[in-house]
Amino acid sequence: ESTAIQFGPSLLERWEAAIQDHVLWQFQPTVVNGSLDAASFLVLDGAVTGVLGWHDLQVGDPARDLAWLLGADPEAVDSAFSAYNDARGTSDHQLRRRATLYRELDTAKWLLHGTATKNTAVVDDAVGMMAALVDRLRFVGVLLLFQRLGPAGERIVRRALAVVVVVVAFS
Repeated sequence: ESTAIQFGPSLLERWEAAIQDHVLWQFQPTVVNGSLDAASFLVLDGAVTGVLGWHDLQVGDPARDLAWLLGADPEAVDSAFSAYNDARGTSDHQLRRRATLYRELDTAKWLLHGTATKNTAVVDDAVGMMAALVDRLRFVGVLLLFQRLGPAGERIVRRALAVVVVVVAFS
């Protein structure tokens, strides 16, 4: 039995555009862990003392190792990406975009895993994550549209955000 999974045109178009963007894929390969997440780090007194899980060790895209960070506080993410570039002595301007793509594709893989294993909890989780991603992309698209409108667009966005804050406050 086959299950059709629809990611939506906005996501598919986004992924196709990323794949075709040759600038995005111009990076210096390096040794990567290949399976980092928050649990991979040993920390003592606020300092990283070790990294676990080197079973996927490879030469590859450093964005792969940083993709998991994108679920953290945005300020911490900015700091981590900046610290990474500083430590490597590089300025990979596409690093975050590639990490974002990997994060999105990992979400799609989670959905496919849930479907393949017929695990409804995983499918429901992944569908929720994909829906949130599509909503976020729509919101960003609207912001970009209003940004192109200049000061008038900025006023519209500020008013809309003020309404959202009021609605949330009284919910």
